[in-house]
Amino acid sequence: MQLLWIVPSLGYGIFLLATTGQWFGLVFGGLSLVSLLVSNLVKTKPVAKDQPVHIGQRRIAIGNRILPRWDLLWKPEWVEQVYQAITTANQKSQAEIQLRNKLRGTLAASDRNETDLCLWLGFFGSEAVELNLSHHGPHAILIGPTGSGKSQLLSSLLASACQGYSAKELQLALVDFKGGATLGRFANTPWCFGFETDLGESAMTFVARVQEQLKERQLILAQQSRSRVQDLPNNVRPPILVLVIDELQALLQVPAVQGALEDIAARGRSLGVHLVATAQSLTGIPRSLIANLGLRIAVGKPDPIDLAQLGMARQITSPQTELKLDSEWLPAQFSTPKIAGCFFFPAGGAVSENLVKYLFLAETKTKDYSNAFFASDFVEKPIKNFDFSIGF
Repeated sequence: MQLLWIVPSLGYGIFLLATTGQWFGLVFGGLSLVSLLVSNLVKTKPVAKDQPVHIGQRRIAIGNRILPRWDLLWKPEWVEQVYQAITTANQKSQAEIQLRNKLRGTLAASDRNETDLCLWLGFFGSEAVELNLSHHGPHAILIGPTGSGKSQLLSSLLASACQGYSAKELQLALVDFKGGATLGRFANTPWCFGFETDLGESAMTFVARVQEQLKERQLILAQQSRSRVQDLPNNVRPPILVLVIDELQALLQVPAVQGALEDIAARGRSLGVHLVATAQSLTGIPRSLIANLGLRIAVGKPDPIDLAQLGMARQITSPQTELKLDSEWLPAQFSTPKIAGCFFFPAGGAVSENLVKYLFLAETKTKDYSNAFFASDFVEKPIKNFDFSIGF
């Protein structure tokens, strides 16, 4: 259509040249035609904002459009798109560095203190997800069907606790009702208060032994005229005691154990005693016990009714930007009386056998690992890669 606009001027230039011999009109008409043809050849479709930015060694393209070599010729919207792409790439690179450093270093929570139990749960994007169980619990339950990763997450939490606290600050009472497959690796560590499995016959006796700790700590508080273990002086304060139960529903089948667990859950907050348990569902777990399990974590795809009872959404919210790592990650969501959120935790066996041998040597029981930095690989080689996301 624009070519038709040039026809009158070209015709008039030809008329002047034929009648008067003046060629200036024809020259100007010809120049207009040439400029129009050049502009049509150079003209391209506008670059859409949703097109990806490709950064090469010498040139940059937006979608299938290669930008001019000199940025002085760029449009302002091109500059903004390229700037956002470079910023996002830098954020992803920094996030990957943080994640790898965390896995190769220590799983201990960065914000910890001696009196409260602070745990590293995982990552949501480039942000670490950490919780103070003493404030957000004080007890926890991990819900998920068979094969969802509950035991792997439980191993990660225990590794975080052991690497964040010395054996004088933390003790683990371990009850594994899956034959010891999950908690057995922690049984011979300096942090182990005791270890019991479903293969034995003294589960009730073991839980009663933990319950007895409540009375002993109450006596210490009475002698020191304090109301909480956390307020005791360092020289008399007992270590944080965590009763860890893998497969809570199976343990509840043991006669009389329910009352003992309810007592521990009801009185443990001020006495420095925590309960951390896993279960496939809430079926068979009394409401009186669930009410005191303030930290609820759902892994995999639990039953929607269980999620509703735990106050969680059916779908886990995922970040938008993706980042690939060498290790496999699984999603989970958590809820406490104060906060809620999602995170990804390392799977494939969060605490590898090599790490267990390195960290939990029997002859090094007196060593304080609370500030140690370990170069071991915390994640076993995965079966497949997992697209890890960043952004919180």
